[in-house]
Amino acid sequence: MSYYGVPMNSKSRAIALGLTAFSLLCCLLACSRDPNVRKRKYVESGDSYFQKEHYPEAAIQYYNAVQVDRNFAEAHYKLAQTYIKLHAWTGAYGELRRTVELQSDNLKARIDLGNLLLVGHSLSEAEEQAQFVLDKNPNDADARMLLANIRVTQGKTDQGLSEIQKAIQAAPKDPQYYIALAGIQRHINKFAEAEATLKTAQQIDPNSVSVLMELAALYQEQQKLPDAEQQIQKAISLQTKDPSLRVALARLYLTEGQPDKAEQVVVNAQKELADIPQSFRMLADFHASIGRSDAALQEYAELAKQHPKDISLQKTYAQMLISFHKLTDAQQIIDQVLKKNSKDSEAKVLSAEILVKQGKLDDGIHALENILKTEPDNGEAHYYLGLAYTESGNPSRAEGEYREAVKRRPDMADAQRALAAIALQHHEQDQLLKSGEALVQLMPQSPDGYIYRAEAYAMAGKPANVDPDLQRAIAVAPNRAEPYIQLGEWRLAEKRYADAEKMYEQALDKVPASYDALQALVRLYLDQNQAAKALARVNAQLAKIQPTSMHLRLLGGLQLTSKDVAGAEATLQKAVAANPNNQDAILLLAKVQTVRGERDQARQTYENAIKQNPRDTMSYLMLGLLCEEQQDWQCAQQRYQKALEIKPDFAAAANNLASVMLDHGGNLDLALTYAQTARRALPDSPGSADTLGYAYYKKGVYRSAIDLFQEGIKKAPEDAVLHYHLALAYVGAEKFSLAKSEFLKTRQLNPKYEQADVAKNLSTLGQ
Repeated sequence: MSYYGVPMNSKSRAIALGLTAFSLLCCLLACSRDPNVRKRKYVESGDSYFQKEHYPEAAIQYYNAVQVDRNFAEAHYKLAQTYIKLHAWTGAYGELRRTVELQSDNLKARIDLGNLLLVGHSLSEAEEQAQFVLDKNPNDADARMLLANIRVTQGKTDQGLSEIQKAIQAAPKDPQYYIALAGIQRHINKFAEAEATLKTAQQIDPNSVSVLMELAALYQEQQKLPDAEQQIQKAISLQTKDPSLRVALARLYLTEGQPDKAEQVVVNAQKELADIPQSFRMLADFHASIGRSDAALQEYAELAKQHPKDISLQKTYAQMLISFHKLTDAQQIIDQVLKKNSKDSEAKVLSAEILVKQGKLDDGIHALENILKTEPDNGEAHYYLGLAYTESGNPSRAEGEYREAVKRRPDMADAQRALAAIALQHHEQDQLLKSGEALVQLMPQSPDGYIYRAEAYAMAGKPANVDPDLQRAIAVAPNRAEPYIQLGEWRLAEKRYADAEKMYEQALDKVPASYDALQALVRLYLDQNQAAKALARVNAQLAKIQPTSMHLRLLGGLQLTSKDVAGAEATLQKAVAANPNNQDAILLLAKVQTVRGERDQARQTYENAIKQNPRDTMSYLMLGLLCEEQQDWQCAQQRYQKALEIKPDFAAAANNLASVMLDHGGNLDLALTYAQTARRALPDSPGSADTLGYAYYKKGVYRSAIDLFQEGIKKAPEDAVLHYHLALAYVGAEKFSLAKSEFLKTRQLNPKYEQADVAKNLSTLGQ
């Protein structure tokens, strides 16, 4: 054999082969240095993982491609699609934004971005994306569907129906647009039309699981549970390996009041789907999702032992331990996770949450703020920082963090609930409606969104919209107490007292241990001056259940109202024994002990409450009042000061501290500051007017003192103290005839008033 005609011996052949290998290696190295080749290989690898539904691995490969070329629009879009599959909405949002910046004509990316913006209730921005697509292609069905959903969310249902009809005209053979039309028809309670629409979709694609599940949801909402079950069973027969379908069937059985049957579905699914990743935790997740916390914790504990390398499972187990206040155990698990990966942001957030739960609020806030310095888009960190600010008595900062959480994670239901609760408290109907709408979209089978939306409609004076949403809340969760309670509250607002009572009773029939339902029923009876009936009803209900600490506190309060002080004390002792952290029960027990003259015991009860919850400002306030009653002024002053350290704007504590300092020694300027704080928070309170007026009197600012005392007397004309203090201010201002009149008024109102002798001696003023 020759090489270009030259004979080759074994040595020359070896050299030639070596040169060939070297050339090949050089070629490969050159290729690996070529960024275009590298980024394309990453994308191809990501595509392979994506097709196999290995989304975390796909995300890594697409991310690598983006690192090679930050302007690689295709990789950005594919990474966004992967994040959507992983429900990593913050990442998806960022990647979609980057995609349309690089590739403005990527219409699919714009539709995906618009749908994310819709979930986050950024309606104007979502509409911009839809309109951009429609300007390019007026027959784009996806853009029409997006615009239809935007119009419905805006309350423009007719326009929404028009847009979805245009989508169907553009793509008459695609079932998804019929599903969207049926969704709008359900929204306006046109159930027969929705069913007909879905039947049409079924004719187009008889094996569409999506259509079957929409039919099941429609039937379930109408309480046609056997029909719903039939649709879900058919869907399972078509997609036997889809765990979500088994979970849907289990939830349906729960709706039918068959929890054992529901559990069996999940148990069977866990066995039959053993080859599917994460199927082993289906039962634990099921228990957690329906509120069976004890069973869920037990399952997670076993699974955590069996799968020590499953980091996601370990973190879920830690979260459950935190919810049970088993903070040391949770921290040990989190420490192990962080030992393996010190950058695990979810674990770092959980560790910060533990600090907050331990009452180490400053440390928890600091830890969360540090996370956000490097991860400003971490929605969970923003949410837990909001919780920390709530605990520390900073509601405005808390609300800001909840808003940031929703901005980063539009799908975060907990943050939406927090915003809804704040909006409800402050009567902010726009935010309440916004959060309610978001929850309806995120969790259509949960009653929460419908309830919040109904509250918003009630605030807006739209009573016709309230009943349908509350009825829908009952339809999706017929075995939960909350929808019945809320409908009862609405009936109460309508002054339909008998109907309200029926709804509360229905809630108790569905959930006999519902404290909220029993409390609502008690409030109804007390508002009608039927205390005896309320007490009898509570005793009857508690005989059917294992009473919780809150139930016992409710009973104790009614016993106190009925003048059964000894019985109230015994019941409240049981309530505190059942839950030493029940601050309401502890405070009421101390009040009962005070009524019975057991002041030392009451004082110890307050001290115990402070040990259990050192940041409960009400305990410090009540203990301060008791110390005042015992004339232990130093104790009172210390307790009020402690309450103000925790909550600087705590008006009652500021007012009482100023009063003690003015009467029993203290820095006069500081007392004035506390009195001003109280007055700003309580501008209509005669008590705050008296305290601030007395501070001005002590400072010799008589004109301001007189004005404040006069304001207080307008609100409380029979208050002897205010008249006496006004008399003193008149003396200081040398208005002796007016002072004499106020002194006489003081004696008329309260001859036994402790300063009456002074008033008597000064009765000759001006003579």
